[in-house]
Amino acid sequence: MPAPLLELRHLVKSFGGLLAVAGASLSLEAGQVLALIGPNGCGKTTLFNLVSGVERPDAGVVRLAGRDVTGLPPQRLARLGIGRTFQVPGVFAALSAREHLRVAATAAGRPLLEAEEALERAELVAVAEQPAGELPHGLQQRLELAMVLLQRPRVLLLDEPTAGLEVGESMAAAARIRRLARETGAAVLVVEHDLAFVRALAAEVAVMLRGRVVARGPYRVIAADPEVRAAYLGSRA
Repeated sequence: MPAPLLELRHLVKSFGGLLAVAGASLSLEAGQVLALIGPNGCGKTTLFNLVSGVERPDAGVVRLAGRDVTGLPPQRLARLGIGRTFQVPGVFAALSAREHLRVAATAAGRPLLEAEEALERAELVAVAEQPAGELPHGLQQRLELAMVLLQRPRVLLLDEPTAGLEVGESMAAAARIRRLARETGAAVLVVEHDLAFVRALAAEVAVMLRGRVVARGPYRVIAADPEVRAAYLGSRA
C-alpha cells in the first residue's frame, strides 16, 4: 500500500478552555478524494487551519509526503504543495478573472501562457475581462480554484465548494473535483455540508465529532452508522 501523501497524526488544538481538535488523525494518498463531514463546531475548519498553517497545533504532527511540516506558515506550505480554497472566495472585486490568473501565475513562477490555459480549463474565457466582484458566486469559486491550481499543489483543501451553488452547479462541481484528482494526482480533502454533493462525489467520507475523526468509509456505510445518523445525518440521510 502506498505511503500517505498527507498524514495527520493526533492533532490537538485548544482556544482558551475550548478543545476544538482533540487528537484527530487522517491520511490521504495521491489522487484520492476524501469528504470530511460533521456538525457545526466539530472541528472541521480548525483542522483545515492546522493543515494549511493558519493555526499551529498544540500537539500532533502534519506530514506531507513523509516530511514533517507541522506549524509551518501558509506561504511556506503553499510552496511545498498544500493549496487551499475558502468558503468565501478570496478575490479582488476590481480585478478581472484574467488579471487574477496572471498575478497567480507570476507569484507561482509560471509563464503567463499558463494563466490563459487556466482560464480555459476553468471555463472562464467568456468572463475573462469582467471584474471578479461582478461574477456569480460559483464563478468566483471556480476562479479561486484556478488560481490555487497554478501553484500545482500536491494536496488540495476545498472548504465547502458548493456554498451558494444551485443543485446542477453542485453536481458539476463534484464531477470537476473527481476529474481534477484523477488528472493531477493531487490528494483532495473536501469539507462539505451538502450531503447530496458528498454522495455525488463518490469518494470516501470521514466524519468528525467532538474534535476527532470517528468514522471513515463509503457514503452508504457512513450514512447507516447509528452514531453518525444521531449526531449529524438525521433520519432522512
